[in-house]
Amino acid sequence: MSRIAGIPIARMVGCSLRGAAAAALLLVLNPAGAQQINPVWAQEGGLQPGEAFVTRFSGAVSTPGPTGKPTFSLDPKGVVGSIIDIRAPRQPPLGQHWIDEPQRNPIRAEAVGQVFGVALDDATPP
Repeated sequence: MSRIAGIPIARMVGCSLRGAAAAALLLVLNPAGAQQINPVWAQEGGLQPGEAFVTRFSGAVSTPGPTGKPTFSLDPKGVVGSIIDIRAPRQPPLGQHWIDEPQRNPIRAEAVGQVFGVALDDATPP
């Protein structure tokens, strides 16, 4: 098991985050086990060497509130994680946001909620 400062990484992830991360990884690594699945995901496969599972904020949506002022809430359709191929970025590192990175297997907030981090150990598959 992978460790940081002698502590197993799995213990460093909070219980609520662990559940969300596990659900996200389950869908990414074993899409055939999901109840409702996009058929394209099953063809894409799981995490491969040289790829990273990257998490992000799903974003916010605005709706009119009772007084006419907009109210904001988390976007349930927003992507909170996906697999990114970091083997061939098509340009040298420039210290800038990578806008057109090759992504696959998006996980949406409506499926797992907000995901703030994922820890992988040395198990096969990850």
